[in-house]
Amino acid sequence: MAKIIYKTGQEGQNRLECIEGIEINLLNGQCALIYPKYAELPLLSHTQIDEWKSNPMTEIEALKVTGSKEATDELLALDSSAAKFVRQFKSDVYGHFNLPTLIAAMEITCQWEDINALAETIEGAELLREDVYVSCCSRSYRNVRWAVNGSNGFAYSYGLIGSYTCVPTIVYDSII
Repeated sequence: MAKIIYKTGQEGQNRLECIEGIEINLLNGQCALIYPKYAELPLLSHTQIDEWKSNPMTEIEALKVTGSKEATDELLALDSSAAKFVRQFKSDVYGHFNLPTLIAAMEITCQWEDINALAETIEGAELLREDVYVSCCSRSYRNVRWAVNGSNGFAYSYGLIGSYTCVPTIVYDSII
C-alpha cells in the first residue's frame, strides 16, 4: 500500500517541498521511498563503461541487493547523469536519494497506479507512465544494466548508454 510520508510539521500539506516521498512496500520486507520527479537518462556514456568496476550480476543476485547507496556513489564518482539526477533530491530523514535496487524497480512498475494516485494529489509531482522502463543500479553484463519494463513487469538487460527512467529511491528496512 502506497502512502505519502510528510516532512515533520508538514503533515497534510500536499506540495512537493512538504513531503519526504511516497512509500511503497517491497516483497523482501523492505520499504522504498520514491521522490515523484523522474528523468529519462543513460546510466553511463561509452567512455565511462570500462571505468565502472561493479561486477555483473545475474537477475537473482540483483534481486537480493538490499541497498543502492554504494552503487549510486560509484556511478556519481564516474559523473553518471542518472546518479547526478537522483542525488539532487534529499530526504530529511533518510538522506540523499539513489537509483533503485532491482526489486524496488520491479515494485515501482507494479505499483505505478498507486504511486500516481498519490502523486496526483501533490503539487509539483510527476506521474509515471504505464509503459515506463525503470533503470536500476545493478550491472548485468559489461555494457548493460538491469531495468524493468513496466508494460509487462519483467527485468531485462538494457544498455548502459540507453536512456531509461531514473526514479529517485531510498530503500530501507521496514520498522514494523
